[in-house]
Amino acid sequence: MTTFGPSERAYRPPPQIEPYVFVPMPFEALWSDNAYDAITQACGETARARPGLRAERANHIPVPGRITDQITSATSELTS
Repeated sequence: MTTFGPSERAYRPPPQIEPYVFVPMPFEALWSDNAYDAITQACGETARARPGLRAERANHIPVPGRITDQITSATSELTS
C-alpha cells in the first residue's frame, strides 16, 4: 500500500506566537458569510488586547494549493 505525505505546498498557518483563529465552516451555506463576518469582527475588536489576532477561513487562504491539504495543515498546527 502506498501512503502519501502532506503536499510540499501545503498551507502553513501563522506561527503560534501570532494569535490565530482558523474557521472551519462551509463556504456556500446561506448563513456562512454572515457568521464569518461576525467572527472576523469579534477578532478585530479583541485585537486591541491581542494585537495581530485574525481569523481565516480556508477559501480565504492566499496560498494556492489543494483545499483539503490546507484545512488539514491549518487544523493540525492548531491542535498540536
